[in-house]
Amino acid sequence: ARGPLRSYRPEAIVRAVEEAVRRGAREVRLTAQDTGVYGLDMGTNLAELLRAVCEVEGLFMVRVGMMNPNAALRILDDLVEAYKDPKVYKFLHLPVQTGDDRLLKAMRRNYTVEDFLTVVDAFRREFPDLMLATDIMVGLPGEDEEAFRNTLELLKHVRPDKVHVARFTPRPHTKAASMPGQIPEPEKKRRSRIVTALALKIGLEKNRALIGRRLACLVVGRSGREGQLEARAMNYKPVYFTGPEVLVGDFVGLEIIDAGPYYLIGRAYY
Repeated sequence: ARGPLRSYRPEAIVRAVEEAVRRGAREVRLTAQDTGVYGLDMGTNLAELLRAVCEVEGLFMVRVGMMNPNAALRILDDLVEAYKDPKVYKFLHLPVQTGDDRLLKAMRRNYTVEDFLTVVDAFRREFPDLMLATDIMVGLPGEDEEAFRNTLELLKHVRPDKVHVARFTPRPHTKAASMPGQIPEPEKKRRSRIVTALALKIGLEKNRALIGRRLACLVVGRSGREGQLEARAMNYKPVYFTGPEVLVGDFVGLEIIDAGPYYLIGRAYY
């Protein structure tokens, strides 16, 4: 439905970053339907683009958007190396969708659970504080109890920091809509609740383990929480704290004093 993905020329992206930073931007987001395939249509790749963007002079951070496991796997070593630049948030959004290889093959995802794990392990070896976000879809056609258990076991094993949970919805005139093994809506909702509860439990455990840590953070703006600012740690975790508006755009040190499943609470220590 989207058609083929097309890449902007790297020099155009670098120019846009230079202009944004010149005008005061402190956060640059590289985004696409799949950032991992960037440049394949013009003989370059995401790792080379990251290196070029990070060479732009100025004080700013780069957030890399979602990439699929098969795309990341193709350039894995170079990508991990590019992520070592201090300007790059140690944040990885890597959708897996399901923990069952049979379903991944039926979805024509062109990767396996093992491919997903290979990418995650490579990043975590280099970046122990990596923030990992992934996507899970429940109720896919043919998702029997064993397949659903495989997804739960994968989440328990990988322990992602954030999980985007969705229920499969058949779209008219698609192959998936007419596939056998359609899951009833009440069962989809039940599975969605189970995955969501597990993801929240894991996220809370991981974030509470950070209480007492002191983190360097970039203040990105006023938060939706009354009277608080939002900052991003160097792995892109959101940290909320009380402080003056003048701090927006500055790097500050925040001591973590509390946590929720998907956020941290901090206080400035310098």
